[in-house]
Amino acid sequence: MLLKPYISPENRHKVFTSLFAAAQIAFVLGMVLSRLDWPGLDFLEGLLVGFSLVGNLAYLVYTRKMRRGS
Repeated sequence: MLLKPYISPENRHKVFTSLFAAAQIAFVLGMVLSRLDWPGLDFLEGLLVGFSLVGNLAYLVYTRKMRRGS
């Protein structure tokens, strides 16, 4: 992570928590768009679901790292 030396551990926790919240919201929006089935929104739907996957994985890796104490 390029910004790691510039962010304090407390702020890093806030950033990852905000990322997790944004990923959850993106997942819900992506699922709503998929249920509406409006033409032309397939790209946005995929973008939201992809962001949610990456955001959730980043948060899970961060959480596991913090629980292990390293």
